[in-house]
Amino acid sequence: MAESVPHKQAPELQAAAVQSDPAPAENRISALSGPGLLIGLLCVVVTCVAVCYAELVVGKIQIGFLQLPPVVVGMLVLLLGVQAALKRLSPKLRLKPHELFTIHIMMLFASMVSSRGLLLTGFLDAMKFADGVRVKRRSLVGVFSLSLVVAILVAGYLHISLPYKLGAVQMYGYVYQGNPVWAFQNAATVLNRSQGPLPFVATLNFIIGAVVTVLLATLRTRLLWFPLHPLGYALSGTWTMMVFWFPCFVAWLLKVFILRYGGMRLYSRPRPLFLGMVLGEFTTAILFTLPALYNRYTPTPSFPWP
Repeated sequence: MAESVPHKQAPELQAAAVQSDPAPAENRISALSGPGLLIGLLCVVVTCVAVCYAELVVGKIQIGFLQLPPVVVGMLVLLLGVQAALKRLSPKLRLKPHELFTIHIMMLFASMVSSRGLLLTGFLDAMKFADGVRVKRRSLVGVFSLSLVVAILVAGYLHISLPYKLGAVQMYGYVYQGNPVWAFQNAATVLNRSQGPLPFVATLNFIIGAVVTVLLATLRTRLLWFPLHPLGYALSGTWTMMVFWFPCFVAWLLKVFILRYGGMRLYSRPRPLFLGMVLGEFTTAILFTLPALYNRYTPTPSFPWP
């Protein structure tokens, strides 16, 4: 009998396999090593203080509630600026990529604990980013645990002490007068049977929404050129899109015109400008928080919505 010849993998598949695993486990770095962990702990405390004062005391600067919190982006920009200045003095003071990654993840969890973010997305993003900077995924458990413990202690103390010191009724109304009461009010109307029957218009709108969603999903599977996605239709009525729909529309429209008439070459040129606008706005929101540490009535602009 003829011996079976082992199947050889195509070069393209071998290259794709190498790209999917950037570094073997034994060649990866621990996220718990280096000065990044110490700087990250300091940034956790600063992030908790900044978010609590900006959102609870000022009330008009919401920098910690998004899944990519503006406070994290702004503080990372400030940190990179300080690193660039220190690099000119001595190259040894420069933080390595895995150390910047550790600081970013620790600030991300501190912001979500201080505000109202979802921790699960932070876990998933951290594991994905770890592959790009050659960090061991198992070492992230220590970073997660340390960040959560310190953030809960610092943010918990601020959430308790600030209302007693400044008066909860004079602070951000959504946190102390809105969200904690709405659930009980809705439950009370149901228990007391004081809520009227569901109007026919609400039922009709539900049926229309279900029919449109099924129609969009069917067209997406039948027509390759159909651009509308049912997920976009579902998100169009959410609070986030009600606030940010116009900036998203302007950004999309500019991207379409630039790619259509200028191609990728023209698209790559103004990219630093638009990225700088976003980073600049996030960083400015943090700088406006600093006066609130001394005077809560300091005039500040509203961020990110009026």
